[in-house]
Amino acid sequence: MAGARPQNRRYNVNEAMDQIFADTCYIMKVWSQRLDRPLNIIKKRKSIIALTLFVFCIIYMKIYYVFSKNQLQNFEFLESRKCPACYGTSLCGSFQRGELDLESFYKFRLLDVVNVKNVFFGRHQEKSVVFKKLGHNTELKKLDEKICKKANLEPSCDLSRVIFQTDLTNAIKDGKIHVDAVKGLSDIVRCPSQRLLDRIWSRYQERSWIGGVKHHQQLNLITTLLFNPEPLILQTFPKTEGWPFPEYEGACGRFIVEENIGPSLGTFFHHPWEERVKLAYQLTELCERLTNNNDDYALYLTDVTYDNFAVAADGSVYVIDAENIVVVDKKKIRNDKPADWDVALEAINDDCKGVNSDCLMFSPDLLCSRLQADHNYFALCHAILGPEATHSLMYGGLLHDIPGTVLEKQQLLHLLAECQQPKERYGRFKAFPALMALLKKLAEESR
Repeated sequence: MAGARPQNRRYNVNEAMDQIFADTCYIMKVWSQRLDRPLNIIKKRKSIIALTLFVFCIIYMKIYYVFSKNQLQNFEFLESRKCPACYGTSLCGSFQRGELDLESFYKFRLLDVVNVKNVFFGRHQEKSVVFKKLGHNTELKKLDEKICKKANLEPSCDLSRVIFQTDLTNAIKDGKIHVDAVKGLSDIVRCPSQRLLDRIWSRYQERSWIGGVKHHQQLNLITTLLFNPEPLILQTFPKTEGWPFPEYEGACGRFIVEENIGPSLGTFFHHPWEERVKLAYQLTELCERLTNNNDDYALYLTDVTYDNFAVAADGSVYVIDAENIVVVDKKKIRNDKPADWDVALEAINDDCKGVNSDCLMFSPDLLCSRLQADHNYFALCHAILGPEATHSLMYGGLLHDIPGTVLEKQQLLHLLAECQQPKERYGRFKAFPALMALLKKLAEESR
């Protein structure tokens, strides 16, 4: 019972503030009526000054209240009451103890109307973090409706109870995620192998380490897989092993917490050439790491924009939006040997000609059945590096305005063109390594 008292107190304070505002509005109405009556000028001025001071005091009290209140201790805001139809509960204790908090204007709930992506910045004790609801409010509403529909109930059903009545409970049995039950739920399991699912399962952090993964925690995993698998990418391919993703901190309700890497790549678009060429090299390294690695998985980026990358203080580049990544198990392809499995797959983007750089055509089925694909190389050159890459008011790609002092300028432009639209078959497979080597040289020279 003692733990419930602070929660009740918060609601009482909130109601008190609302009452103060209601009273203020009433007082302002009464005073405005009085000011309409015949009064001498001195009394009228005094009344206006007094009213102004009173309003400012109320506004100050409201601002102070907003900034002193920790919204992340409110379970209604976290939507944790919907669990296990949520992302997890590993950080709920830390949330309740006030160890996490929002920063600056992210404390204002009125501004949520413009924060449509539901991405918030704050701190976890002394660490800068990002809070994500992993989708727009309309998308989250559709998720709720989908779960209710699976149980043949109305859209406003009790998710915390109803999810146990759906077929989502069949996805995990005998301590294993089953391929047939999750295939196609999201990009990470577009073509899952049992090896990949076992990796997801063994690295899943929303669990009770004593006694394994409980039933409600299994439903947390499947809910995440169904809605937005970004947290699973961060856990399955962690930063600690050299993967270019933020560190996963944990979850509570419909919020996940991850490391705040730094500013987005787009903020560097107008920075000096020396900085941009280093970032370009980092990006080529990142794409190569995702395509060819010792783990024998290919992670194909299918949503490549400046906003989906961030730059750390040391200049390293990370993927900060990992929802749309197709994961392919190369070992499975070697074992299954589907048709043309050993024929390299070339990305062709003819359907996107004349469309902005956000357009990216690909076939998940082909990516899932080929041992080698140049998809990541093309996506990077098409959307970020190439001269034709255009986003909003950013023209000419990240490597725009190459200085005349760069002796390899023509070679660089040629390799970028070959990477974006090769003139010969398999030309991109040759151009990309050469481009990466040249960018490395230019980056080292610019130190």
